[in-house]
Amino acid sequence: MASTFHIRHKFWIFILGGAIAGCGGGGGSPVGNSDQGGEPGQPASSVTNTYGTTSSHGDFATWTISGVDVRAVWQKINLTGTVAATFTIQAICGSASATNGERACGITASTTDVAGIPPPKIGNTFKIVEAVGSALFVYTAADADTGMPSQLHIGVMHDSVGCNVDLSGEYLYTHIGPGSKSLFGLYRVDKNFEAINHADFGMHGGSLAEAQLHYLTDYGTSTGEELILNLGCEAGVQRVTFNGDEDRVLRTKTGTLILDMAAGQGGNIAFDRRQAAPLEDFANKRFTALSFSDDPAHPYDLATLNSGSVVTGDDSHFIDLSGIGIKESSMSARIEPISDRAIQAKFLPPESYLLNSALAQNVPEPRNVPGIYQVTRNPGEGGVILIAMKGANGKVVAFGSVYAPREVDCDADNSPPTQLLNAGSFVLIER
Repeated sequence: MASTFHIRHKFWIFILGGAIAGCGGGGGSPVGNSDQGGEPGQPASSVTNTYGTTSSHGDFATWTISGVDVRAVWQKINLTGTVAATFTIQAICGSASATNGERACGITASTTDVAGIPPPKIGNTFKIVEAVGSALFVYTAADADTGMPSQLHIGVMHDSVGCNVDLSGEYLYTHIGPGSKSLFGLYRVDKNFEAINHADFGMHGGSLAEAQLHYLTDYGTSTGEELILNLGCEAGVQRVTFNGDEDRVLRTKTGTLILDMAAGQGGNIAFDRRQAAPLEDFANKRFTALSFSDDPAHPYDLATLNSGSVVTGDDSHFIDLSGIGIKESSMSARIEPISDRAIQAKFLPPESYLLNSALAQNVPEPRNVPGIYQVTRNPGEGGVILIAMKGANGKVVAFGSVYAPREVDCDADNSPPTQLLNAGSFVLIER
């Protein structure tokens, strides 16, 4: 039997707080140094690194970190994807936590280029976790005075010459931001991100037990072939128009793309399929884990995890996630490839995908694409899609999207009142 990983948790993450999500159809947009200089309990590295991030809300930012100093250029994005305002922020950060690598930062200066849209206030704090030279994760709390929602910002090393990179290839992506049907997908892009072919997937059904892979691209009727209007590229960030909205693409030479979409749509993290991390790369490692939730009681959780292996009948491995928050304290879950024969029936290629998607000609079985995993709370159920990559520094970074039953207002299209929607995001970062 294929190897699996067990996760033992405390309470399940990403509850939407009872909010009613929309029935929106399934479209989906297309999408340094490695010294770990923020080792827990130690001063931050003096090396300067810049990262580009998308957020759970859809904002785009660059963060330059040099020792204790952080400078951010944060673009607040509106509902059509254009920039409503740009904030410039200066902050001072403490040392990395001895337990999880988190650093607390205090804002010392902030400005806005639009007088009517205030920036994050001086004195506000935010939290960062840096996989130096590879990835950055920032949590900013809600602020009633400025109207800013709480957000998880997720990104990778910013590449100032990314505009010159040939992006040709095939990518895996996961969606960051709750409320949509989209969980993960596949891209094939040309060198300039002007012609793409994408397939977007979610899980269909009224409960976890009924979940079945669902093709979402333009309600399952599209080939997924798109021409993108290129609005120009500067300092590694390309502006494009897709389906009437403006998006931003962070281009890198490491094979990772960040797609930042309009406000409320979240963003996509995509990586070259050749960077996919095999299951064995999770074994006997130390991870920092972050989760983001719309549940006011648990907007953000972070913990350090130690993975290992245990000899059982199926040669399983385990990892303990009790620190990032799951309701069922005695519940166990497993990370396993979606190609595993015990669960692969859930991930049979949808008929609409085989009939319509141009990608189906070369990828007839999405479940066989390396790097895609399911996390199961009960055998055969599921609840989480995880895609895993090796970062530029050789470390594993995995991005998860939770799917869960949610009530929706479906009078417009007579869809089922309960659907499986993206209920939140989490990240595992090898330390």
